Amino acid sequence: MSPRRVAFGSLLVLLAVGSPLASQSTPEPPGFSVAMSRLELGLELDFEDGSLDGWVRLTLSNLGESAVREVPLNVGRLMTVHSAAEIGGDGSAAMLDFTQDVSVFTDSPKRQVNHLVVSLDRPLEPGATVVVRLDYGGYLVGYTETGSLYIQDRVDEAFSILREDAFAWPTLGTLSRRANRIAPRPDFDFTASVTVPDGYTVASGGRLVERSEENGRTTFRYEGVGPVPFLNLPVARYALLEDGGVRVFHFPDDSVGAQRILESATRGLELLEDWFGPLTMEPELSVMEIPEMWGSQASLTAGII
Repeated sequence: MSPRRVAFGSLLVLLAVGSPLASQSTPEPPGFSVAMSRLELGLELDFEDGSLDGWVRLTLSNLGESAVREVPLNVGRLMTVHSAAEIGGDGSAAMLDFTQDVSVFTDSPKRQVNHLVVSLDRPLEPGATVVVRLDYGGYLVGYTETGSLYIQDRVDEAFSILREDAFAWPTLGTLSRRANRIAPRPDFDFTASVTVPDGYTVASGGRLVERSEENGRTTFRYEGVGPVPFLNLPVARYALLEDGGVRVFHFPDDSVGAQRILESATRGLELLEDWFGPLTMEPELSVMEIPEMWGSQASLTAGII
C-alpha cells in the first residue's frame, strides 16, 4: 500500500539553518570534543530483505583542549560494523581496533543503538584531523518508541529515507542524549553514493554529479553545494520538476501540487532579487516530498523535506 502523502498546496516552508537557541553558549561535555567536518557515504539498498550495506568515511577534528585517543559513535541498533580504518593522505588504510555493543542511552532508556568506540593508533591532538572509514551494514529501523513518531525510517520499496535521525550511518555520539545535543556540531561537506533498483530515484539537497546504471541497479552520486547542517537522502519512485535552479522531487500522483511548489519557489527567488539585487551564485534548491508524519526539515544547502 502506498504511503499517505502531504498535499504540496498546503506546505509552508521556512528556510532556517538554525534557531536562537542554537547560538547560545553551552558547556562542552567532558571528553567529547570531536566534531565532523566531512561525511562520505557509499551505500547499496536491498528492498527484498530491507537491508543496506556499504561504508562511511568521517573526517574528524579535535576541537577541544586535550588529546583524544578514543572516538565514540552510534549506529542503528540492527547494524553491524565490520571494520574500522584510518585513511592516510596517500589513500592507505591502517586498521583500527574498536568495540561495539547494543546499548541504551543513560538518559533516554527507550533509545537503543549499536554503540562503538574506535581506538586511534595515536592521540588526536587539539586542532588535529583524522579520517576514519567504517564498513558496515544491516537493517534500518525507526525510533517511534522514543516519542519521535516521525522516525519511521526503513529500507522499503514504498518509501525509504537515509538520515542521522535513525542512525542510518555511524555518527559521533556517546550514550547520553544530552551530551550529544550539546557537543560541537559544525556544518559539514559531504558526498553520497547510493545504489538502488532501476526505477527508483535517490533525492538530495546536494548536486547530482553522476548517475550510472548497471545490472538493473542505478547509482546516484551527490556532493554538497555548500556545508550542510544535516543530510537527508529520501528514496522513492520520484518524478522530477526543475526550473531556475529549483528541483522538486515528488510522488507521481502529486504532480499538480509539485508544479505549484516549483512556481512559488521560483517566484520567491525572483522577489529576493528584486529586493536585494542579483544573487551572488546560481540558486540550487531541492524540495523533496515525503509521506505524512515522517518529519520535515529545511535548509538552503541541505534541501527541504
